[in-house]
Amino acid sequence: MEAEIATLEHELDALAHQFLAEGLSGRAEEIALRAEYVHPERAWQHTYPSYSVFRARYESRVHRILDRQLAINLDLSCRETRLAAPPTGELQFEPPTADSLTDLDEWEQCLRRSINGFYRCSAVESVRMARRGHYAHEWHVDLHPGNDPGWLRDHLSTLLGRIRAVQHDGGWSAAEAIRVRAPGYPYEEALLR
Repeated sequence: MEAEIATLEHELDALAHQFLAEGLSGRAEEIALRAEYVHPERAWQHTYPSYSVFRARYESRVHRILDRQLAINLDLSCRETRLAAPPTGELQFEPPTADSLTDLDEWEQCLRRSINGFYRCSAVESVRMARRGHYAHEWHVDLHPGNDPGWLRDHLSTLLGRIRAVQHDGGWSAAEAIRVRAPGYPYEEALLR
């Protein structure tokens, strides 16, 4: 059994490398990944109980690869991005692993890693989320000064959708909004519609 799981994890790594090399758009990647999940000659459905769990595991592999690549370009000692314009492409997000889906500290770290990677610096000053009350439904991210939240405008709805899908499959109440702000800029938000 352990050998079979190791083989599947290796195949998932290979799939992540393949899709990254192909440079698939978000939609094309989603279509290809869904086709891979239901492929009759693969054991994905036997190992991962739902497509969302499979996708989360795939995304963790993609992020591990991207984290290695970004480590060269990411300056965590800097709190303000040195980029002149928003990066092109998707905002990368790796949700917590299946065994830590209910750990808010893990969610915070995943959110920080995603946004810091996007800005290529330690852009996130604080994250507020909770199990109960206002911050259970509405997550707030404060950026350090000099990081324009507007750069995330085209990415927050997709990010919220991914978070909600993984949390829903994990069986717990999902966030309904993400609000991002920084001093001197209007805040950006994604709301459940």
